[in-house]
Parts: sequence; structure tokens; C-alpha cells
Amino acid sequence: MGVLRFYCQVVRMAFMHALHTAHIVIFGALLLYGFAVWFGAVDWLARKTGINIDPGQWTHELEGWRTAAIVACSIIAIRLLLAPYWIWEEANARAGRLQTEIETLADQLNPPLECSCGMDVIGCTIDTVMTTRQGGIPVRYFRVRVVRKGLGSLPGCTGSLLEVRGPAGSFNEQTIALHFAPADAPDSVLKTIRSGVPEYLDIVAVTSDGSVFLPVASRPNSFPRDFFISQGEYRFSIVIASPTTPSVAMSLSFEWTGDRNTAKISSV
Repeated sequence: MGVLRFYCQVVRMAFMHALHTAHIVIFGALLLYGFAVWFGAVDWLARKTGINIDPGQWTHELEGWRTAAIVACSIIAIRLLLAPYWIWEEANARAGRLQTEIETLADQLNPPLECSCGMDVIGCTIDTVMTTRQGGIPVRYFRVRVVRKGLGSLPGCTGSLLEVRGPAGSFNEQTIALHFAPADAPDSVLKTIRSGVPEYLDIVAVTSDGSVFLPVASRPNSFPRDFFISQGEYRFSIVIASPTTPSVAMSLSFEWTGDRNTAKISSV
């Protein structure tokens, strides 16, 4: 039963498969030769040019419907011979598409980027000195830890701030590009994340005098300068993505107490 079904598929493919350029050329040549013999064009060309063109005695015996039948049968025979290859080609293409869908689904169920944030997560807070015109200012950065799961690396990874909500209001007018540490590195906005090597995405920073700010190179003009002036909880909605894998969305809670030593950040 399986063999019969296969041969039925071969016949169906032979008659339904779209023609490629090479097939059109072959079939066109057969048709032209058949019509040339049928209408006597070969003999006419020989008489006009004086060139002895002898397609063979058998061509002179192909008159009327015989020429058309042979041409049609030749085309059908060639398509029947090519049909198994076409079946294999389509099956191979389907298998490739299915493999891609499986890999995409696997990435969605188990994203290749592992993102974590919390006071107990190594590297999510770091104290450093920010250089300004007035000199060095102690700053504490609150960050998200990003690790590549599996083998290989993911180039072009980005972090984006979609929205931040606080006691005095919210800001979601435009997406803000976040920086991977160190912020002054050439690849801080487009980071290559390698297997087993954690990278850190800066979310918010607090100076030693209690000033809270977004550690980004280009803050939108519409972002209020005093947005973090009030104490309380601030919610950050961010997305971490790479060009070849699904994005990872995170919601972060930053508890601003007025003191950088007691402020906390965590994922929610």
C-alpha cells in the first residue's frame, strides 16, 4: 500500500510541479524540434540554405499526430523521471523548516540568555568612582546579570528600557538604550555575550550624595531630571535581546530609601 501511495505521489508531482528554467529549456527544445519535423521546417531550411540537414529517416516517418504524441510523451517521461527528485527536494525543505521551528520553540521555552537581578546575585551591585569635571564621585550601580546558556556566543545583544514607574508618575514616551558595563566600552550598547562569561547591564545608579540617575549616554530630553527625587518603589520594564534569539523581558523593582547603602533592586 505504501509503494502504491508513493507512485501516486510521483505521478501527481510529475503533473503538478512547477517548471524551473532548466526544465523549460529542455521541454522547449523538444517542442521546437517536434514542430519543426511536423511542419516540415527541417526540409524547408535545407532547401533555402543549401545545407544538407538530415534529421534521420525516422523523422520523415513522423507525420501528423505521431510527432505531437512523441513530444508529449517525452515531456511526460522526463517529468516522471524527475518527480522522485522533486519529492525528495520538497521533503528536505520541509524538514529544514521543521527543524527551524523546533529550534525557535526550544529557544522560546528555554531562552539562551539567563538574566537575573537581586541583592543576592553576584555583581548586581558594584561601587565605583565616576569621573566628572569636578573630580571623582563615588557611585553605586544597580545592574542585571546576563549569562549565555549553552555553547558559543551571541553577538549584538542589547538592553532597552521600555518604561519606568515611580511614586510621582511614569515615563514610557520612548525606548531608552541601556549600557552593558563598562559604559565607556565601544561595545557597551551592542554586546557579545559568551558562554560562561557573565555581563552586566546597568539599570540605575546612585551617587554618594544620594542623587539617583539613569546611567545612559543619551537620556531623552523629555525625561524629568527630578524623576527619582521621591523615595519609594520604582518599577523598570526592560528587554534584553539578540538578533538571533527570542527577547527576554524583565520587570525590576528598585526600592529607593534615600541611602544608596540600603537601596535594593530585584526582579519581580
